[in-house]
Amino acid sequence: MPTWIVSISIISFFVLSFLLQKWRHKTAKVAGGVQLDKSVSFEHSFELYANPFSHCSRKVRLALEEKGIDYQYRKIDLIETGSYETLSPNYLKINPSGLVPTLVHEGRPIYESDEILVYIDNLTKSPALIPENSEQQSEVSKWLKYCAIPSSDPMGFLEKNAGACIPGLTMPLFMTMMEDIPLSRLARGILYHPDKKRPLFFTASKLRGISKMLQVKPLQGIILRSRDAMSEHLAMINGHLERSEGMWILGETFTLVDITLGVIYKRLEESQWFDYFSKQQDLRHVIGHFENLKQRPSWVSLDSDYEPIDKGVLLLKGHIAKSESVRDALYSAN
Repeated sequence: MPTWIVSISIISFFVLSFLLQKWRHKTAKVAGGVQLDKSVSFEHSFELYANPFSHCSRKVRLALEEKGIDYQYRKIDLIETGSYETLSPNYLKINPSGLVPTLVHEGRPIYESDEILVYIDNLTKSPALIPENSEQQSEVSKWLKYCAIPSSDPMGFLEKNAGACIPGLTMPLFMTMMEDIPLSRLARGILYHPDKKRPLFFTASKLRGISKMLQVKPLQGIILRSRDAMSEHLAMINGHLERSEGMWILGETFTLVDITLGVIYKRLEESQWFDYFSKQQDLRHVIGHFENLKQRPSWVSLDSDYEPIDKGVLLLKGHIAKSESVRDALYSAN
C-alpha cells in the first residue's frame, strides 16, 4: 500500500476520533427551572448533582439542608477539583449545559441555582425561606439578583452586583488549585469546553504559576476592580445589617438571602479576602452575620473536608505569606 494512502488513513482516523469526541462532549444551552419534557434515571427522590467548590452548588445544598429535605449528593468534578467531569457524556445527559448544580426530583431535572432555590422552597411551607409577605418577597428577589453571578458579563456588573465580584476575587485561588492538575486534563478543556477563556486561563496558571500570573496587567486589573467593588458592597451590607431589627438581612426572618450572602462570605474567606476587607473597614455586622450562619446546622454540609479545596487554600496562604510580590499584587493600593 502506498505511503500516502497510509498517511491519509492515519490522519483521517485521528480527525474522525476528534470529531466524535467533540460531539460526545458537546454542550447546549438550557432553560432554567424544572424540565417537564425531560426525564433522567434516578435512584432517590431528590438527587443533587453538584460540586463542593461550586459557588452555586453551595447555595442549593444549604437550602436543601435548611428545608430538611432528604437527598442524595452526587459529586461532579470541576477542573478546579480534578477533572472536567461536567463535560462527560454521562453528566451531559443530566444537564446538557455542562453546568452545576442540577437538582433531579423524581427524574425531572431542575436547572439554574436561583430557579432551584425557589423550587425547593415551594416544596414545603415550613420552614419558609421566602416569606409569604409580598413586600418581603420583593426584598428577597432584589437581594438574590444582587448576589447572583451574571453569566454573560460579570465584569460589567461589578458595581451593581456583589456576586459579579466573585469570579475575579477567586482567580488567585483558581491559580493555586491548578498546581496539581495534570496538563492532559487541562487540554480536554481547551478541546471541548464551550468557553475557551476559562481553560486557557487555567492552563496558563498551571504553566506560569501564581506569581507570574498576577503580573499580567489585564488579570491584575480584573482582580483589583473586583476587590474595590466588593469593598463597597460589603460596606453596604454591613450598614443594612446594622439597621436590621434582628440577626438576619430581613430582621428576625432567615431567608434565601442569608444563604446566598453566606456563600459569598465563604468564598471570600477561602480566597483570603475576608480578613483583608475586615481590616480595611468596620465590618462588625457582616462578621457577626457570618458567624451566625456558621452556627446553623446546615453549615456542616459546607465545612466537610475536601482535599482539592483545602490544598488550594493552603497553597494560596503559603504564596501570600512567602511572596511580597503576591501580597503587593493583591493587597496594595492601585
